Amino acid sequence: MVIVLQQWRLLSKGSFSLIQQTIRRYSSTQVIEPSQNVVGPLATYSALVQNGSLKKDGVQEEVANSLDQLYNQLNTTESLNKKSLFGSLFRFARPNVNVNPDIKGLYLYGSVGCGKTMLMDLFYENVSNVKKKRVHFNEFMLDVHKRIHQIKLSRPPINRNDFKRNAKALDPIPPVAEYIANEIELLCFDEFQVTDVADALILKRLFENLFKQGVIMVATSNRKPEDLYKNGLQRVNFLPFIPMLKHYCDILHLSSNIDYRRLNLSDIKDCYYDSTDPQTTTHLNDLFHKLCATEEIAGYKREVRTLTILGRKLILERACGKALFCTFEELCMKPLGAVDYIEIGNTFDTVILENIPVMSAHRKVETRRFITLVDNFYDKKVRLICSADQPIEHLFVVSNTLGNQSDADRLLMDDLGISKNDSNSSASIFTAEEEIFAFERTKSRLTEMQTEQYWNDDEM
Repeated sequence: MVIVLQQWRLLSKGSFSLIQQTIRRYSSTQVIEPSQNVVGPLATYSALVQNGSLKKDGVQEEVANSLDQLYNQLNTTESLNKKSLFGSLFRFARPNVNVNPDIKGLYLYGSVGCGKTMLMDLFYENVSNVKKKRVHFNEFMLDVHKRIHQIKLSRPPINRNDFKRNAKALDPIPPVAEYIANEIELLCFDEFQVTDVADALILKRLFENLFKQGVIMVATSNRKPEDLYKNGLQRVNFLPFIPMLKHYCDILHLSSNIDYRRLNLSDIKDCYYDSTDPQTTTHLNDLFHKLCATEEIAGYKREVRTLTILGRKLILERACGKALFCTFEELCMKPLGAVDYIEIGNTFDTVILENIPVMSAHRKVETRRFITLVDNFYDKKVRLICSADQPIEHLFVVSNTLGNQSDADRLLMDDLGISKNDSNSSASIFTAEEEIFAFERTKSRLTEMQTEQYWNDDEM
């Protein structure tokens, strides 16, 4: 059933396209246009409940009320990003002072599919008088690392005779924070998560600078602050970030146990295949042939596509226009990461992913890549057709042998000088604890990505 959606006309032409898109994910009900006088996240949420586009949820309503309070604070505050005349002319950074210390951001955490992203999007689309940006956390951190690299390249070589003074001068975090603070006043993150040691080591200093310069953060996460980067390598260096986060953000728990992405959604046929079925390869090839026929009408041809990503070449053997056919081995068993999956998501609308195996603690690297792939494809609204050895619910197996390190783990522990009795030997990088936790989100998203609502989203 194709869902017909009316165009909302709230606040300004084109407003709430992101909300339309999000509501379509959470409800099979036709979205009815609220009154043009409805403004603010709480009023919008109430209107959507009243017209049947959303089901009333008391916990969601409380969160909407908290977001509404922040919205009202921002709505009655002049633009935070003020600069002097000289600063505007010469691009000086604004003073390192929080212009309005009474405005705190929000950190919203809860289980998968409970409506966190939907509520944040209601808030984000209502805010109109500040410089704002909504971005997936992985994409944001990739941009931060890119800026850090650019600053390091622009600095003069270190004087080895005065190493301490020069090393201090080379700290790229403050200028990166200044650049971001001059561009953004309200920063909204979807899926705030810390799994990379490089991110963990810079987060405290980066966000301390951002917060002090008046940047307000609203973020969704599956983890409460205390569980961020849980059992991560060198976590002791990350821990100071947690109290700072609590100081600058109110912490809200969306405690609903309902996964709205799994309610009232009809599955699309021929979207998830059994790899063990001998006919599956033929079905997938036929689907790719149909996709290519459509792309060829638009002037594209089947080809080997090469993407250049941060100076590297990523070769994709079967592509045609906006369609891509690849295997799990090609995308998840090679040294690829978030930046690669983001670029694939920017380049292709539909991806066929063949031969997804059952994953376990013994395949941590491939599992991490698959989780990252799904997160970024979902964020980019990529239509995913895949074949797998098991149904979604059984794609990840938790065995009783989690404590047994693989050969790769043992080599890494040797390289890092970590013994079996060392506290770092139980870091999540060795135990797959983070992957076990994150795979629940992956299963939920894969389920949604099979639905008619997801595929018929006219925002894709």
